[in-house]
Amino acid sequence: MMSFWSGHLNFRKMTMSSQYIFVYGSLKRGFPLERYLVGCEFISPGKLEGASLLNLGAYPALILCRPSTGVLGEIYKLGGATLLTMLDAVENEGLMYKRVQMEVHTPPAEKLTCWVYVYMPMIKQEFVENGNWEGGA
Repeated sequence: MMSFWSGHLNFRKMTMSSQYIFVYGSLKRGFPLERYLVGCEFISPGKLEGASLLNLGAYPALILCRPSTGVLGEIYKLGGATLLTMLDAVENEGLMYKRVQMEVHTPPAEKLTCWVYVYMPMIKQEFVENGNWEGGA
């Protein structure tokens, strides 16, 4: 029997195999948690296909689904495993989000394997129609 995660993700052990992270909400530039990415190199805007955002009020949640809006965000080069451990704590990895590696599209037509935080609980859901969370309830 295939689990939800094995059916939707290129699931890998949580090691430092990817040096990039894709952020789509409160970690983006101009949002409250951007300070956690200080020292990380901004690489490119990106889009994750096969996913949509839910509006949870103070922050969005990325879910994997078909059909999807796709999710717009930013790609950063990580500064090391310590930063990833800190981000796991910020994102409640294992409780609210699962950190997985996925292929993210970058302009003009490239892909990068990035860490992405995927939402786990299913509570009240409000889709972000255009795939670009801009804050607030």
